[in-house]
Amino acid sequence: MLERFAYFRSWPEELASTLGHLRLPSGQWLATIERPWLKNEAIVSCVPEGVYSMNKRVSPVVKRSTRGAYSVGWEVRAVPNRSYIMIHPGNWATDTEGCIVVGLRHGILNGRLAVLNSVVAFKVLMTELENEHAHELHIRPFLAK
Repeated sequence: MLERFAYFRSWPEELASTLGHLRLPSGQWLATIERPWLKNEAIVSCVPEGVYSMNKRVSPVVKRSTRGAYSVGWEVRAVPNRSYIMIHPGNWATDTEGCIVVGLRHGILNGRLAVLNSVVAFKVLMTELENEHAHELHIRPFLAK
């Protein structure tokens, strides 16, 4: 499940992002950063809230962002009017074209909101789900209890 807790619009550029936490089946949490919500516009918007299937697939962005350590990653599928949405390493929302970036924690990097230790977080994700070929992802806002 991906729970989002902060939505920053496109101004100022250093803050333009959507922040959340991705809970893995073990209960471990990874930090996430995405593009801001821009009406689900391809490449520049975060993924809309909802329930999606995920499947593993070969991805050039995963290969590039892991410097060749991985060539396969998780794709978020059946997002209305969107395709090729991957979960991958990076630091800033601008490191994506509408994808979800994972890290071990949120922070500030070079004066911008970021996720940190992203390649390590991606390895945690891939290790935890290595025996799965499909998974379901629930994306929702954080709900205080």
